[in-house]
Amino acid sequence: MRSVTAALSIILFLTFEYTHAQFPVNRTMNGVRFTREYYDSMMVAREAFYASRERERLKELENNTRKDTILSIGLVHTYSPDIPLFFKDFVNLKSLKLVGFDLFPEFLGSYKNLTSLRLANSEFEVVPTFVFQLENLEHLDLSHNPSLKRIPKEINNLKRLRYINLSNTGTSVRKIKARKNYAIKELNLQRNNISKLPRFVRKLKSLEEIDLSKNRYEKVPLKLTRNKKLKNLKLNENCLILDHQKLYKLRSLERLRLNQCDINYFTENIFELKSLKELQLADNNIQDLPDDISKLQKLENFSLYKNKIKELPEGFYTLHKLETVDLYFNQISRVSPKIQNLTNLKILYLSYNNLLSIPETTGSLSKLRELYLHHNKLSYIPTSIGELGELKVLHLNDNFLSEFPELILKLTNLEDLDLSANNIRDFPYDLTTLQKLHLVFIQSNPMEESKNLNEFNEMVETFEQRGVRVNY
Repeated sequence: MRSVTAALSIILFLTFEYTHAQFPVNRTMNGVRFTREYYDSMMVAREAFYASRERERLKELENNTRKDTILSIGLVHTYSPDIPLFFKDFVNLKSLKLVGFDLFPEFLGSYKNLTSLRLANSEFEVVPTFVFQLENLEHLDLSHNPSLKRIPKEINNLKRLRYINLSNTGTSVRKIKARKNYAIKELNLQRNNISKLPRFVRKLKSLEEIDLSKNRYEKVPLKLTRNKKLKNLKLNENCLILDHQKLYKLRSLERLRLNQCDINYFTENIFELKSLKELQLADNNIQDLPDDISKLQKLENFSLYKNKIKELPEGFYTLHKLETVDLYFNQISRVSPKIQNLTNLKILYLSYNNLLSIPETTGSLSKLRELYLHHNKLSYIPTSIGELGELKVLHLNDNFLSEFPELILKLTNLEDLDLSANNIRDFPYDLTTLQKLHLVFIQSNPMEESKNLNEFNEMVETFEQRGVRVNY
C-alpha cells in the first residue's frame, strides 16, 4: 500500500530546492543563518505539527458522544495509517474524503446517507466494492488515481450517481474499462495530459457535461457525437485549432467554454452550433467579432473577457436572448444605439475598454440589474440610465466624471455604487434617499475642494448610522 508520505516528501523537497535557490546556504537574515540543516529541521517541525493536530482531532472525534451528528469528515493516510473503527458510528455521514488509502473496511458500505465520496491519491486498480453499496451516492471523486484500470459494472447499481471526477489521473485514464451507464451525467477529466477521448466515455449514455480542460487537445474531440445528450463541453486551457472541424455534429451542445485556448480568430464552424446558449472565449487573442455571430440566436451568456475586440458588429445587437455579456479588458471605443435591442440583458460588463460615451438607448434595457463601466474614458452618463428601475449594481469608477450624475438618485433599487477615482467634488446628501444602498465607494475624488463639506459629512454620517459601508 502506497503512502502519501512519498508524495509529500517530494513536495517538501521541491519546496526546499526552490527556497534554497532564493536563500543560498549560509545566508544570514535578521541574525538567523539559513542553512540546509535549518530548512530540514523546519520541514520536520512542520510535519510534526500537522500530524499532532490531526491526532488531536481524531481523538476528539472518538470521544464525541454524538457521532450521529457528524455529517462530513476527511482523513489523510499520512496522519492515520488506518481508517479508525469508530468511523462506523458516523451513521448520518453525507460527505467522506479519504486521501491516500488503498484498503477500506467493510463498514464503509453502511453509510446509507452518503451523497459525496472522495477516494484520492490511491493506487487501487478497481473501484473498491464498498462504493457500490452506497445507494444514495451522487458525487464520486477518484482523482489522482493513476493505477485505476476498471470501473466495474456494479457502478450501475448506484442509480443516483450523477458525477465522477477522474482528474489528475494521467494518460492511463484512456485505458480505463467500463460498462454502459445511464445514470452519470457529469464527468471531470481535467489535467490528464491527454489529446484523445478515453474510450469509456462513449459508454456514458446519459452524459450531459464533460470537462476536458488543461489537457493537450488541439481539436474539439468530435467522437463526443456518440454522447447524444451532451450539452456542456469545457475545453479551457487547451491549445486549440478550430479550422476545418465539423462542429455542427455536436448539435445538442448548449454550453461551450474555450477560455485560454490561444485562439486568434473566430472560425465559421462555431456559428454552426445553433443550439448554443453559452459561449465563453475569455483570455484569448481574438481581434474581430464577425457579423455572423447573429446566427447564434439562442445565445444567453457570452464572454469575450480579455481579448482584443475593437468593435461590436451589427449582428451582435440581434442576439435578443442575451442575458449576460462580458467584454471586460478589450479595446472597444463605441457601443451602438442598437444595444436597446438586447431587451433581456441583465448583466453588462464593459469595463477596461476605451469608451468615451455610452448611448442614450442604454436606458431602454429594463431588465438590467448590473452595469459595469469602470476604467473607461467616460465624462458623461446619459440621463436615461436613471430609468433602469431594476439596476442594483452600478460601477463608474476610474473614469473622467467631473460632476455627480444626478440620474443616480432615481435608481431606487441600487445596492452597490462605485464612483471612486473620478474628478467629482460634490456629493449630494440626497444620495441617502436610496434606501437599498449598502455599498458606496467614492474615494479618490477631490472632495476636499467641495463647496459644501458639511453636506458631505452629513451624508457620510447618515450612511454609517444605517450600517452602509462607505469608502471615502
